Amino acid sequence: MEQTFKNELIVLKFGTTSVCDKNTMKIKEKWIKSVGEEVKKLKEKGNKVIIFTSGGLATGRRETIEIQPDNHEIYQNKRALGAIGLSKLLYKWQENFSRIGLLTATLTIREEDIDTTAICDLIMELAENEVVPIINENIPLQKDFNNDELASKICKKIGASKFILFTDTDGIFTDNPKTNPQAGQLETINIDDIDINLTENKSGLGSGGMREKLNSAIKVKTDGIDTIIANGVNLFPISNLGIRGKHTVLEKKTDENNGYGK
Repeated sequence: MEQTFKNELIVLKFGTTSVCDKNTMKIKEKWIKSVGEEVKKLKEKGNKVIIFTSGGLATGRRETIEIQPDNHEIYQNKRALGAIGLSKLLYKWQENFSRIGLLTATLTIREEDIDTTAICDLIMELAENEVVPIINENIPLQKDFNNDELASKICKKIGASKFILFTDTDGIFTDNPKTNPQAGQLETINIDDIDINLTENKSGLGSGGMREKLNSAIKVKTDGIDTIIANGVNLFPISNLGIRGKHTVLEKKTDENNGYGK
């Protein structure tokens, strides 16, 4: 899969379950380094790479439990947890990338910043000058949180050529694979056949945030950007895209076969 990426503008979005251990909530530094090694190879082939990372809330929860385990009020306050964990999360990305020779810039962005500031221009300036932007939403200054939606909107605004949304399942299934072992993995989904406003009663596609991810991905694909939902939990998740059955490609009826998952 990696070999197909040349001279492209690629947006990678990693969910919390990719970045942080699901049991301990500890940041997976070895995993981050593996992503960095893949990003370095992508850049050597002329690609520009932009990363969106979740995990700020999980990191804040872990810090709170370790230092003030009885501080239950803070533990329930998402904006406070974001303020505690966000800087540490972004620093770990920056630290591990710098160790392998990648220059990064960490940014926290609100949805309204997209249209009221020059943030997208800055993101492109960084990417065009060999810097890897590493982005999360500005959790302390928000009431609602949706990093997938933020990534999808910026992806469209900057005219990315590929959007890869990494989660903790092998793409999209006919039902929740965590609760239904009979759920089937879908290698491709045609967005023309999906209601973008999915509800529990309308579809069995995913749960626990998967619906939001799918909706964000559909909006990006609607703009003609190649879009993939894939498993990002294991080391070297970009290279793992080449494994059949480990991702779902979004298609439109007008698309020609792009070869993914075939």
